[in-house]
Parts: sequence; structure tokens; C-alpha cells
Amino acid sequence: MDKHNKACGQQSSPSSQSSIDLYFTKTNNISKKLINSTKRKLILSLAECCALDSLLFTLVRGDGSKELVDVLFKTIGQLSAAISIYDVIPDSTTVSREIDKIYTLRKEQLIIL
Repeated sequence: MDKHNKACGQQSSPSSQSSIDLYFTKTNNISKKLINSTKRKLILSLAECCALDSLLFTLVRGDGSKELVDVLFKTIGQLSAAISIYDVIPDSTTVSREIDKIYTLRKEQLIIL
């Protein structure tokens, strides 16, 4: 590795060479707190959606749902375009945990009625 580092240090890249930043979105300029807060809201919303509409948890994994959320983010402008949708889309397992909580809450609400 030392040989590689020395060889790379001696060569400069041409100014016309594209930066890797062109191909990947940066999330370091957006606070992790904002990402986590947004992700938490999505988890709760998707869990509620699955529970109320009797949808499969795999809805969260589907390309269609990712595209929908991506379009919503861009349309509403809630977050900067520099954030990747994959940073905030929760795993279906995470959503399934919320289903149990929502079920318990709704069950208690129905018992009160």
C-alpha cells in the first residue's frame, strides 16, 4: 500500500477528469438529526398506511413506493435535492414493528368507545 500511496501522490489528475461527487449525492451537509427525524416520520406514516389499508410490508421495498417518495420529496421541496431517498426509506422490518404499536393503540381506542 505504501508503494501505491507514493505513486499516487506523485501523479496529478487532469483538470478535465470528473469528480466522483458528480455520481453520488452528498448527505454530509444535511444534518443527521434532520435525516433521522424525517425517517422516523416516514416509518410511522408507512406503518400506519400498511395497518389501515391492509397492505404488505413489502410495499416499503418496492421500486414504485421509492419512486413515489422520491417524487414527493422533489415536488414538495421538503428536503434538499442533495439527499438520497435511500437515506430515509425505512426497511420493511422497521415498519412492521410500528404496526404492532399502532394495532395496540387502535385496539385500546376501540375498547374505550
